[in-house]
Amino acid sequence: MIRKIVFLFFLSLLLTPALAEQNQWEDLDGTQQKLLQKYQSQWNQMPEKKRANILKGLSQWNTMSANQKQIAQKRLEQWQKLKPAEKQKIRDRFKAFNSLPPETKNQLRNKAQKFRSLSPEQKLKLRKKWKSLSPAQKKRILRRRAMMKKLTAKQRRIIQQRLRQR
Repeated sequence: MIRKIVFLFFLSLLLTPALAEQNQWEDLDGTQQKLLQKYQSQWNQMPEKKRANILKGLSQWNTMSANQKQIAQKRLEQWQKLKPAEKQKIRDRFKAFNSLPPETKNQLRNKAQKFRSLSPEQKLKLRKKWKSLSPAQKKRILRRRAMMKKLTAKQRRIIQQRLRQR
């Protein structure tokens, strides 16, 4: 057992330099080098993770349709116009979302999809309704939502059925 561990340790030492040298500029094909030309002078000094992310993004870009590329370009421009504080707020919300359990993420995605499927008039109506509520009313609604989240699916269904009957 100890021999295996020692062998694996030395093997990892031998492989580490090879792994660190992945994605060197010289290893990229001609198309990649052409598209990533602005990075040429700093490419080999970049951390491997950053190089891998750039190559992954390039790969995704190459599989996009012209319309998808146009949308992505527009989003990048919007992102670049944001203030650093706004960008950080978005990163924090993204991190918080990713830390949620899968079931909660799916519920939020479904709610967002449902909202996106509404007509512009319906969306506006909902936004106006929310804005017209007093802080106390908003607080009560948010508290009720938090309480409902703690219930099981069966308990939520029972409560919702009873509320509909009223």
